[in-house]
Parts: sequence; C-alpha cells; structure tokens
Amino acid sequence: MRWTEQAVQMALTSEVGSLFYCRRYVVIPNLSWGFLNHEADLIALSTSKILHEIEIKVSVADMKAELKKKHIHGDQRVSALWYAVQSEIAEQVKPMLPDRAGLVAVSVRYSSDWGRNVFVTKILKRPRLKNPTYKISAKEEYQLLRLGVMRMWSTRYRNVFLKDGGE
Repeated sequence: MRWTEQAVQMALTSEVGSLFYCRRYVVIPNLSWGFLNHEADLIALSTSKILHEIEIKVSVADMKAELKKKHIHGDQRVSALWYAVQSEIAEQVKPMLPDRAGLVAVSVRYSSDWGRNVFVTKILKRPRLKNPTYKISAKEEYQLLRLGVMRMWSTRYRNVFLKDGGE
C-alpha cells in the first residue's frame, strides 16, 4: 500500500479500533483556516471537548521538513499533539519528535474475522497534555463543526467535477 496523507487519515479514523474512530470523535481533515493559527492535517474532538491535533508524516524526509517550519503547533486550544506515520518509519521518526508530542504508527493487515485488509493503529508514545487541559466552548465546537461540513461539501464539489471531467 502507498501511504499518503489521506490513507493515514483513513487509518486513524475509519476502523472500529482506530485511535480517532469517526463515530467517537468529531474528525476534520486539513483544517487550514477559520480556527487554528496554522494548518492541521487532522483535528479530532473528543466527547469530553478535548482537541487533538494529528500531524501526518509520510516519510522521514517529510518529518525532517516539519522540524524546519517556524510554527510549533502551539494553539492554546489543542490539548494533545500527535504525529502519525506508517509503521515502517516509526522508529526512525521517534527520536525526532518534540518532547510533548505523541506518536502513532499505522499499518494494514489481513483480518480473517472481517475477511479483508484492515487498518491498524498502534500508540508508540502518548503526548504530554497541556496543563490545564483546555476544553473547547460550545461556540468553538460549533465553529469546528461548521468548518468540517464546509470541508465535506467542498470535497464533494471537487469530486463531482473531477468525475465528470470538469475543472
């Protein structure tokens, strides 16, 4: 399997045992404006109103490039910062992590119970939560939900035009 940012997003959210299963978390991919002070590859909001940011790195070079960026994923509303990588590069990336960040590895395996390949997520390092843990307000939750729905509709719009050969 070729690991892309979208494939890692699916691994983290789509299976029952995944770390940020989309039926337990409000999950928004590629949140780039309107909420945080930087782009996030994936945002997950728990039922207890704790916000997780997940940065996805598809290669060791991608992680090295991340470390050269000026922003530090420091939005006060994000309680937990995670990095997600394919399991094959996890041990190489682990020493590069910021101290407060967690690490989750994703892989695919065949499940005889399901009769198909399934995504697997494994926590290799838990993040250090900001103290005190920030819980987002109802207004912020609404803003996140609104941005998530906007992301869904803009993606559908692009898919219609790509499918039909438009621009």
